[in-house]
Amino acid sequence: MPEGFGCGLLYPVLIKRDSNCVPRALSLAVFGTKNCHLEVRCRIVLELAEHVQEYVNSSDGTTSQVACETSNHYCDTVYDTFIQEFLEVKSLGTFMGVWQLMAAVNVFGAKVTSVYPDKAAEIEKLSSVAVQDMGPNLDRLWSYNCNLTRGKNVSCIAWNKSNPDLLAVGYGQFEFTNQKSGLVCCWCIKNPEYPERVFLSKQGVTALDFSTANANLLAVGFYDGGIAVYNVRKSVDEPVLDNFTTPGKNLAPIWQLRWIEKERGSGDERTEVLISISTDGRVTQWSIRKGFESYDVMKLKKMPTRMGGRSREKKGEAFISRYAGGMCFDFHNKDANIYIAGTEEGYIHKCSCSHNEQYLESYNGHVSPVYSIQWSPFVPDIFLSCSADWTIKLWHQDKTKHILSFYSTTRAVNDICWSPWSSTVFASVNEGAVEVWDLAQSTLDAVYTLAPTSGARQTTVSFSKNSHCLLVGDNEGQVTVYELRCMPPPPADQAAALKKVIEASLASQLPGPKESTENIQEDEEEDAQATDS
Repeated sequence: MPEGFGCGLLYPVLIKRDSNCVPRALSLAVFGTKNCHLEVRCRIVLELAEHVQEYVNSSDGTTSQVACETSNHYCDTVYDTFIQEFLEVKSLGTFMGVWQLMAAVNVFGAKVTSVYPDKAAEIEKLSSVAVQDMGPNLDRLWSYNCNLTRGKNVSCIAWNKSNPDLLAVGYGQFEFTNQKSGLVCCWCIKNPEYPERVFLSKQGVTALDFSTANANLLAVGFYDGGIAVYNVRKSVDEPVLDNFTTPGKNLAPIWQLRWIEKERGSGDERTEVLISISTDGRVTQWSIRKGFESYDVMKLKKMPTRMGGRSREKKGEAFISRYAGGMCFDFHNKDANIYIAGTEEGYIHKCSCSHNEQYLESYNGHVSPVYSIQWSPFVPDIFLSCSADWTIKLWHQDKTKHILSFYSTTRAVNDICWSPWSSTVFASVNEGAVEVWDLAQSTLDAVYTLAPTSGARQTTVSFSKNSHCLLVGDNEGQVTVYELRCMPPPPADQAAALKKVIEASLASQLPGPKESTENIQEDEEEDAQATDS
């Protein structure tokens, strides 16, 4: 029974559940006898017939949604469902739905309380049993969109670190030839109708992140290389800080931003800085304490191009550009000085903020731009990457060759995200589908694949931090919320579960003596060439 329907009787009335129980309870309350239940139904029918629009178009839409979801006659539209309920209430022996109860309250002025088990709960119980038989699946709950976002590409998503109900969404095109004005919307997860804050921009938004130390500060990166910091406590459409006219501004799109806490001099004092990565090859640190002062923690140098089994640099390539375009990065969960960076040429580099001249390690597995990269939240040595080469790869930081490679499509994989509650689960999106993987179940196929019927291209994915929900952005301006259902329970030992998968994979990949020797020689040649360059 919806909240707000209380008991209107002076004493409790217990009537057996035979579908006429509510009309008979109303009959007893109003007429002093249970025998006038037919008249009760007639008056409800007249009330619904005279005020159709008021009941179908409730002020906030919530009541109509509840009425539809609990109806036995669920149709494509609220109005069609209402008509079916209206036709049924005239018949004896039929249960009354939410609309009929609302009409009863309006007609008789009596509040109603159901004393039998909730019908909607029974329907939910039956449906959940059927869903469990289907195995893991995604149940669409709602989507965040409004007139401002319609037709815009969802480029990035960021959760507020202090308020898990606040979500920032950036809108901007990825292609140079299709640039439009940008937009940032701060959505409250409880209100999908309209964002709490809106920040407009001339350039497309390509990256954003909330500060940890100051949860009201939102950093935003743009396609033209600019960065701005907004105060989400204020509705003013102007940044509190930006680098639009500073000499250190990037010359190419900012593809990722991250607030990082770093040690400040000696002692335990720490300060928060902003790190960005751009297609111009720069990984840059920004300090908001000194008016957006910046310096490059790394300039991503291009790796020699493989030709005929040997590493060479193409003639004239060094003159055109010495730097590789930066696409994504992620800082190590245990050591804020270490990070990995994905590049436009497909390489992944392990770097240190203390050494800006050379890489600590380079990982060669992708043959196209690396779009997203993320350390495992449970095993500090493991990270995932996805690429335009149609693959997702699992890596160990001590091995230059990937441990596992996942193929499920012939389309670019746009984004990946580890589950925050299960070490072997991650989600990915490509242009045509959302995929959920559980490595404990299979390393060959996703446990569930959802291809939205809207035809929109899926661009971003993110897990909710405090619920089993998955948020997926697309190129039509929608961020859709899905509930992840019927997944196996998280392992008791999260780290051990993922390590078990990795050990099994490595055991199946043991090379023979000849292959092992060739790999060692090849690695030695690459190290020598990297040193010479």
